[in-house]
Amino acid sequence: MYIRSVMEPTDILIKYWGHTNFRSKQKEVIFSILNNQDTLALLPVGIGKSVCFQIPALIKDGLCLVISPLVSLMRDQTKHLSSKGIKSVFISSAISRNQLDLDLTNCLYGNVKFLYLSPEILNNQLVIKYIEKININLIAIDEAHCISDWGSSFRPSYRNIIKIKELIPNASILALTATATNKVVKDIQDNLNIKNQNVIKGSFKKDNISHVVIKSNNKLESLLKLLKKIKSSVIVYVNTRKACKLITEYLNKNNLPSEAYHGGIDQKIRELIQDKWINNLTRIMVATHAFGMGINKTDIRLIIHYDIPFSIENYIQQSGRSGRDGKLAYSFTLFKNLDIDNNRQIIQERYPKLNDVKKIYQKLMDFLQIPENTNSNLSIPFNIIEFSKKYSISILKIYNVCKILENEDIIKLSQSNKTLSRIKIIITRTELYSFQISNKKYDNILNLLLRNYSGIFTDFTNIKESEISKKLYCSIEEVKKFLNQLHHQKLIHYIPKNKFPQINLLGRRIDSENIYISEKNIQIKKDTDLAKFQKLTNYIENNTDCRRNILLEHFNEANTENCNICDNCVQKNNKRISNEVYESTKQIIIQLLLENELSFEEIKQNINIVDEKDLKQIIRRMFDADIIEKLGNKLRYIKN
Repeated sequence: MYIRSVMEPTDILIKYWGHTNFRSKQKEVIFSILNNQDTLALLPVGIGKSVCFQIPALIKDGLCLVISPLVSLMRDQTKHLSSKGIKSVFISSAISRNQLDLDLTNCLYGNVKFLYLSPEILNNQLVIKYIEKININLIAIDEAHCISDWGSSFRPSYRNIIKIKELIPNASILALTATATNKVVKDIQDNLNIKNQNVIKGSFKKDNISHVVIKSNNKLESLLKLLKKIKSSVIVYVNTRKACKLITEYLNKNNLPSEAYHGGIDQKIRELIQDKWINNLTRIMVATHAFGMGINKTDIRLIIHYDIPFSIENYIQQSGRSGRDGKLAYSFTLFKNLDIDNNRQIIQERYPKLNDVKKIYQKLMDFLQIPENTNSNLSIPFNIIEFSKKYSISILKIYNVCKILENEDIIKLSQSNKTLSRIKIIITRTELYSFQISNKKYDNILNLLLRNYSGIFTDFTNIKESEISKKLYCSIEEVKKFLNQLHHQKLIHYIPKNKFPQINLLGRRIDSENIYISEKNIQIKKDTDLAKFQKLTNYIENNTDCRRNILLEHFNEANTENCNICDNCVQKNNKRISNEVYESTKQIIIQLLLENELSFEEIKQNINIVDEKDLKQIIRRMFDADIIEKLGNKLRYIKN
């Protein structure tokens, strides 16, 4: 039972967030955690899921361990907490071992309240060693649907989080997601041992988002029209980096300044692009699907799905990033029949035949020169373009094979396009000492490495040649020369910084014929993805039912009332309003707007021939017909 503390949840909400009231289900989740109940919270996008673990963690003694799938999301949240004077740390795979040790020591002794890390970092033995010592009061698992094979973005390492709970059994678990069907909910519960009665579900119903589907043979033209009509902060979602680049260039050429955002852009540049957009220095962001996760930007009025998503879960995540202030917002989906066929083909290609998986694995090991029985924890740069050319295999097929091998915990393909250099001493301390006696010219650099990088004999350690050069008062080129010489003399393993992704060997390197991958499981996953996409296709092709209700039904939430603002509802209501009533009301609205720009409420005060519901439909028709346009919360007549 929760015992009243010096500060209550509402006090903390007011102090740090400036709000006096909680949103739907937030308070229920917070008190469940304060009562030490393991909890699964299903809350829609934009409801403020992070508050559900941040407030109880601030009330309780100790630190909250937050497991999150995205580095950018962790960085944003720690930055946000730090701005409020709350100590928090996030750990990524890019930091050096020394920095990792320092950050974890601060978590142990430095009054840090939040430690953010990815599930993959939990494989690091140094991290595990500290977790056992740190006073952890709560394990918060963000985007918990990643645990499930049936979720929209499965991450194999998420299924190992339960092992951490075994190390700290007194810490409560809070699993959070905005997209979980009943099947996914059960899978999360089973994996984390969360009891049925501790599932707290908020409504996915959002009355302020108008869902619209446009079938268009010229999607670029439709895109331009929408962006010119709704002049607000916008996200245009695409499925590939290539599309990101092409559409951004097209919009800029058509005097619609925009920025591209995807994982292939340098991290620091991504941060600058995101900050410009958050601060409204950029209006239009063209991005791949993960952009916007965890960003509390309330003035997004328009989401455009230029490429159709692969599931309703993906669609809900993206569309839910608009209208967070409760005001009317739009979620448009542009499509043509070819898009549906293309997405189905992409899903088919995600799951290559087992024989192809084994052959490509063998070629991959040969290419990377990894001999059989090599131990794990090996990380090697992977020039995927060179590999593709050498073996005449498409990059997409290579990537899909790597994902299957990753799901089986055989390898991990890191998508980082800019990694730090890494070193590991591969001889014993005694052998190293003997080498130093007879090779004095390496003394300075070896002594520096030994002093500054703990664990260098057991694990690969991130280094910065620029930092070493400053300490040794020599050039970066000289540092690299020394490290390469030590590498060739087989004293160290030196992997220079590179622009390529990394292949991490997760277990012992085995012969391809001895790999066990269930072909049946691969087929089940493919069938699941195809079924998910079919539901999204049904949503797109449905031109009669209320779109909001279709989405609610997918998440097992019954709703009998129509939204009256989606394209299907608007079409039905337009048929209900006679042409005579529409024309007469339209002329009155035009006369009013010829004098001033007016809000809906101001127009309503001057019109009494129709009720509010019909007036909204008439204004919507005028908006769709390009008779009026929106500027903030005002309407303006578009003069011919």
